[in-house]
Amino acid sequence: MDVSTTINLSAPERERIRNIFVCADDAALEIKLGEVSRAAIQEHLDMFLGTGAFTRGNDFREHRLAMLILHTFGGRIPSESDVSKMFQSTRTGSRSLLRATMSKYQILLERAMKATLLALVNDATPQGADSHRIVCDSPAFIEQLNQTLAALPNPHAPISPIAAEVGRYTVDNAARDDLLLALQP
Repeated sequence: MDVSTTINLSAPERERIRNIFVCADDAALEIKLGEVSRAAIQEHLDMFLGTGAFTRGNDFREHRLAMLILHTFGGRIPSESDVSKMFQSTRTGSRSLLRATMSKYQILLERAMKATLLALVNDATPQGADSHRIVCDSPAFIEQLNQTLAALPNPHAPISPIAAEVGRYTVDNAARDDLLLALQP
């Protein structure tokens, strides 16, 4: 079904929303808002059809975030800072919302989680001859990577934070190679 709508945003409002979704111009913003609209419509349809009958405020926020992940973020899980911008929440609140959403909707979001983790590992940069550096502002993603490592048949040292560098982690080359294989779609 094709549904369309028109909205009016002031120039400052457009600029703010472009910054949230990292859109270069109004054309990119229009595409992104179309994706957000699909997520919102799906959220309402789930409610109307009884597949999303929620009783707690957090249930609504978790479901909304799951729909945004599926329809707006290109099949990837947003960072804590992105969630903070969208939901006007603190980093701690965003971290809790992300964890709860990833837990509650783990089957629905499995491909998005794998794609997010694969991108983190794939984008890691060499750090000396024996390891790679992962840049990540969401500790929940590092926890997921370590859980994936723990489930592998070959034991590996966990991904660990780099001292005195916030949001920077180190992973040994063998663990990175195994993660790249394990996270393939």
